[in-house]
Amino acid sequence: MKNYFYILAIIMVMSVAAIAASSVFNKYKYANASFAKKNWGSEPLNQKEFRESGFKGDLVKAKMAYTIVKNQLYKDKPISLVFKELGRANGYFMSDLSPAYVLQRPTKEKNEGWQLAFIPTKDGKRVKEVRIFKSCCD
Repeated sequence: MKNYFYILAIIMVMSVAAIAASSVFNKYKYANASFAKKNWGSEPLNQKEFRESGFKGDLVKAKMAYTIVKNQLYKDKPISLVFKELGRANGYFMSDLSPAYVLQRPTKEKNEGWQLAFIPTKDGKRVKEVRIFKSCCD
């Protein structure tokens, strides 16, 4: 009987953990590479331009987002490489450890914010995938 309660407790803890983990990612609305191309155009990644565009260079970054996402350029690469090649992050996705870059800020004309997120692996050392997510407003 004691083993039954231990097994039941383990199942409950694992279920709650799975629901919590999935709900964190499900709260975001994601967009694909085609969305980026349609909204901001498409340019090849130029790391220097991306990095040097700074906090005001949203459109510079947005035009390169299509190439980065479509080709998953940083998948399986170290997170540290993202910061080295693309510069200091100016966005936020789940934690300071996940690089995120603003692509579009909400305005009166377009009441939407979008960011480019480099989602880390469980150990936080590598990029699991690169996604565009809606950061603001419905």
